[in-house]
This record gives sequence, C-alpha cells and structure tokens, in this order.
Amino acid sequence: MLMCLLCTFPSLPALCLFLSLAALLTTEETQGMIPRTVAQVFRIVEELQDKWWMYRMEGQFLEIYNETITDLLSPPPASDPPRKHEIHHHLTTHLTSVSDILTLALTLLVLVLALLAQAQGCHCVAATLIECSSHSHSLFMLRIRGMQDGASGGKGVRVGTLNLVDLAGRERLATLGHELGASVVRGTGGERLKETQSINRSFSTLGDVVAALGSRLGAHVPYRNSKVCLFLRYWIEREAD
Repeated sequence: MLMCLLCTFPSLPALCLFLSLAALLTTEETQGMIPRTVAQVFRIVEELQDKWWMYRMEGQFLEIYNETITDLLSPPPASDPPRKHEIHHHLTTHLTSVSDILTLALTLLVLVLALLAQAQGCHCVAATLIECSSHSHSLFMLRIRGMQDGASGGKGVRVGTLNLVDLAGRERLATLGHELGASVVRGTGGERLKETQSINRSFSTLGDVVAALGSRLGAHVPYRNSKVCLFLRYWIEREAD
C-alpha cells in the first residue's frame, strides 16, 4: 500500500511556496499543485500501459472551514443545513475515510480538471492580508488501483493513495484587527475573526502534534483538536517513525 501526502503552507516561506488553487485552468506555467499532479499521474498511467499495467482512479475533494467538513464535489444547497461528515481511521488497513463524501471515477484528465474547477467555485476564498488567500483548508484524495496481467508474464495488484492538501493562509490577529478596524467592534467582522482563529488554531495544533510525536515520552497527541490533523493522522505518524 503506497501512501503519499503533499501539502502547501501559505505564508510559511521557510517550509514551501504558496501554491493557490485559483489557477486551476490557466496556462501550464501558472497551474496550481493539484492539476499539475493529476496531469502527471495520468501521464505515468499511460506510459505504464506498455508494461501491461491497467489502472483505475477515483477521487474525493473536501473542504474544512471553521472545523466543518464540506464535500466540494457535492455541496448541499444553500437552503439545506450542512451535512455531517465524520473522519474514520481503519486500524487494520491504516486507511482514512470520510463519511457521506462523493467518490468519482477519474477516467479522463479533461473531466478531472473540469471537476476541480467546479469544486473551486464552492471553495471559501477571500481577499485577505495574503493576496488571494483561502479561508479554508482543502483536501483532494486520489486513490489508484493498478493491475498487471499480460504477455510480460507479470501479475500483481498495487493500491495507492495520494492526498493533496492546500492549507489556508495564516494571518496575525493583531494585524487583522487593525485591518478590520471598527467593524470588529460593531460585530460585522466577527465571522472573519472566527475564520482566522480557526485557521490559526489548526496550525497551532499541527505544531503540538509534531512536538508530542517528537518527544518520545508517550505524551498525548492532540489530533482531535483540529480536523486537518485528525484527517492527516496516519501520514503524520508515518513521517514521525
């Protein structure tokens, strides 16, 4: 079982570059991480057909906004209450799943890019202190099953999961308060403040999780303090080993 995780950390240049989902269907030079990665996977799948490998791929795309999970491929109507999605960890397979999330077969690259563009339209993005920064975390899960059985004599099955995580942009509360000004006092900036606190809490929890795993003293690992950390539990633990 192959498991892989790629993350982008906006506003954290020491870790990696800010890669935005806003460039889903632009030129090749400015495309974001997710469409580039998916295109590369399709190219590799096509190349491996010469070695008698056949692949089936399926994808899920979700958003975590204020600790609430939304299915970006099948969002509920605005008039409906939010659906409740639960994160489950399977101890025997070490796989992570999310309840009531639409899973789509990925057969053609152009269709995948169209789905990503559709999901982008539901993504919570706003003009913030970080230009074009997202106010939510997004996670694209790509599951691949490969089967080989041909004239080359090879037989086998390979299963892999690729998780692409675009983390929301982090902002300083003091600077945000100055930017919002009197709107916070009047209460009109309360939702924006809540967003920022939720985003910053998820980054803080990620740091606490890494610190607890690194202590090697059997400390409690606070995965459940953040939906992002809870979802990434197996991948974080794998990197910590």
